[in-house]
Amino acid sequence: MLDEPEAAVALLAEVWSVVPPDVEQDWIRRMSDVGAHLLTVLPTSLLLATTFRRAARTLRTHGNLRPAAIHGMRELAIHRQRDDDPDATATSLHDLAETYRTQGRMRKVIDCADETLETYLLHGHRAGVARTLTHLGTLMSEVGRHDSAVKYFTRADKAYEDLPDTTARAECLAGLGRALWLSGE
Repeated sequence: MLDEPEAAVALLAEVWSVVPPDVEQDWIRRMSDVGAHLLTVLPTSLLLATTFRRAARTLRTHGNLRPAAIHGMRELAIHRQRDDDPDATATSLHDLAETYRTQGRMRKVIDCADETLETYLLHGHRAGVARTLTHLGTLMSEVGRHDSAVKYFTRADKAYEDLPDTTARAECLAGLGRALWLSGE
């Protein structure tokens, strides 16, 4: 089957969708190895990226967080390699951040948000920049870094000035108000 990598990816994508919670770890390891091999053969395959996302979500759901993070990083590697869709990269980073959040690794969650911001900045995606700045403000509030939250929310508010999304801006301003109150200002 590995002689036909596209067919192998399609099959692997379907298999990850139906992995039962009580599957043996050796079986998961073998499927993961197949995915790693396919990544070397098809480094920009969107179907392979989808396969890795399905694997990460399935593994996260079953509590296998370390392999879930590995699959999330593999999906992200494909989107980084392609560098043609900032929203796809951001979605990949968001999904990876969910795994890190489940692991209790908030620093890694923040790192994912930082990379999302960088991606949107490099692509000139103003709405994505504004949303991500708001998200970073929320994360900073969550971890008790209220002064940093104020800075992110303030930047987000400025980013929303020329954008039509008034609901998102209102949420940003509410977050800014909370952060200011919690920071003692």
